[in-house]
Amino acid sequence: MQFGSSNTAVFFKMRVAGVLHIFQFETKQGEEICVALQTHINDVMLRRYSKARSAAGAGSLNGAIPNNSSKPPNMELYEKHVQDLSKLIEESQKNADQLLEELRVKQRQEEKMQEELDGLKESLKADKQNLDSVTSDRDRLRSLCYEKDKELQAAILDKRNMESRMAKLSNAVIEKTAKKDLADAGNRQVTQKLEDELKVCKYELFAANETIKSLKSEIMILEQNLSALEKRNAGEISSLQWKLEQERKVVKSEANELERKLEGCRQELLAAKATISAKESELVSMQNNLKELEELREMKEGMLSFVDLAGSERVKKSGSTGSQLKEAQSINKSLSALADVISALSSGGQHTPYRNHKLTMLMSDSLGGNAKTLMYASRVRSIVNDPSKNVSSKEIARLKKLVAYWKQQAGKGPEFEDLEEIQDERPTKENGNGNR
Repeated sequence: MQFGSSNTAVFFKMRVAGVLHIFQFETKQGEEICVALQTHINDVMLRRYSKARSAAGAGSLNGAIPNNSSKPPNMELYEKHVQDLSKLIEESQKNADQLLEELRVKQRQEEKMQEELDGLKESLKADKQNLDSVTSDRDRLRSLCYEKDKELQAAILDKRNMESRMAKLSNAVIEKTAKKDLADAGNRQVTQKLEDELKVCKYELFAANETIKSLKSEIMILEQNLSALEKRNAGEISSLQWKLEQERKVVKSEANELERKLEGCRQELLAAKATISAKESELVSMQNNLKELEELREMKEGMLSFVDLAGSERVKKSGSTGSQLKEAQSINKSLSALADVISALSSGGQHTPYRNHKLTMLMSDSLGGNAKTLMYASRVRSIVNDPSKNVSSKEIARLKKLVAYWKQQAGKGPEFEDLEEIQDERPTKENGNGNR
């Protein structure tokens, strides 16, 4: 059976018991009807093919055990596999995001510890500055002690000088006292003067002794303060050094731990990326398989017609009579109608008179539309068509509705009044004058 359509009708051609029948339905939805019928035929063929394939697979797997339950189509298996792959990709993406978040947390912790380390360095720097100031104070106190020692030595030297002067004065007083007895009363003034000088020297000696005592006490206090400062600074320096060493060890261990965790996160991230790339390649292959399945669902249709036309003849020359005359007239009429169709197709007119004769109706799909004539006579060379592939569309839902609708329309019966029946009338003898 073959079917076609025009702007105003749908044609069906079928051969029953050697007789060719043509049915015509007047409608303006001829193209949609043909597409719906072709889609329905494609679905039926695909279902048959899938059932046969599933039955063959079940027979090869189960042997003689019959398989009454039909397997799900390969399309559903592929879609399920694609969904599983999509879920795996989503889980891998979630794991990668989680690892990235942990990496960010570790980086923030590392930055925080770096800030703490910088703070410890600043505090150590401040302690070093304090130590420098204490050291400068110690040096200043040492210089003061050195100066006080110098002053003390000078005071001791002055004391000794005063003692020697006192001894000399005492000796002089004794001598003068001895001479006093011998001298007259005029020497009393000199003696009084010497006594006054002796008092002054004693007073100076007492002041020098007091100064020496105060200097010694100050030296002792300064030495005590210096030793206390040295002990305290030594303890503070040792404690700060120990604390700094402990902080360095802790920071170093935490940095090593963070580096190990970061390396583990990087390895996990690389593994996740490799898994994602593998899943993407599998998904691409699955998409290619789906495309191949979609291409398998599309059925391409073509038709090859072999037409052998009888040649025209002149009645006067042939001298035909009776049935041969009627046959010659019918042949000439059909060839005339064919010439009209060829002229219309060559001129590119809007109307092509296929329905002027039964022959042109039969040859409509071999001349016009997307047909291509391979071997033709000289007049048919002027016909220019656009041959293309007949590929059915995938609008299954809409086309199934159209198929159901037209099935209902076909079951009503009144449209059979418009049908035309064409019988293939062929002479018992082949015409020797026929041309291709």
